[in-house]
Amino acid sequence: ATPEQRAERLEKMQKSIRGCKIIGCPYLVIHPIMPFGHYSNPDPDEFYRLNFEFFSELIKTAEECGVVVCLENMPFKDLTLSTPTEILNFVKDINSPYFKICFDTGHASVFGISCGDSVRLIGKEYLATLHVHDNNGVDDLHLPVFKGVIDWEDFRSALIEIGFEGAVSLETRILTENYGPGDADLVEKLQIELAESALYIAGK
Repeated sequence: ATPEQRAERLEKMQKSIRGCKIIGCPYLVIHPIMPFGHYSNPDPDEFYRLNFEFFSELIKTAEECGVVVCLENMPFKDLTLSTPTEILNFVKDINSPYFKICFDTGHASVFGISCGDSVRLIGKEYLATLHVHDNNGVDDLHLPVFKGVIDWEDFRSALIEIGFEGAVSLETRILTENYGPGDADLVEKLQIELAESALYIAGK
C-alpha cells in the first residue's frame, strides 16, 4: 500500500529471481501487487500504474538473470488485473520476452471463464506455466482435477492445439490429516488419482 512496502516487496522478488537462476528454475510465478487489498479497487488507473511501475522494474532483474516472470490470473472479482484477458493485455503492455503468464484454472473458473478458451486466447507465445486445480465455479477451493465443474477435456485439447510446452503444477493435494490409520488404502487411491490427473493434463 505504501512506496516503502512496494520497495520491500520488489527487493524480495528480485532475490527470488536470483534464487531461481542459482537453482536452474526458468520461471517465477507471481501475483499482481494489490495496494488496495484483495477485495477493493477504488482507483483502477492507479492500480494499473503501480503494477506497471513495479513489474517494469522487476523485469530488469529477470532479463539479467534469464528467468521468466509469470504473472498469474487471480480469483478476485473486484480487481482489474484478475481475468486472463486483463492479465494478457498487461503482459503485452510490458512487452518483454521475460514476462509471460501463469494460467490458473481454478481462478478462471471462479469467473465462469472457460479454461480451454483461456488457453487459446493466451496462446503458446505468452503461456509459460499452469496452476491446475478444480472448484465449484464459485469458490477457490483447490480441488483435484475432475472433482469440480471445469471442462478438463476441452482444457487438455486446447493445450494440445497451441502446442503448450511449459510447466504444469498441480495446485492441490490430498489432505492426509483428514484420514485415520484405517484409511491408508483410500489415501493411496486418492494419491494415485492425483498423479493420473497430472499425466492426463500433460497428455500422457
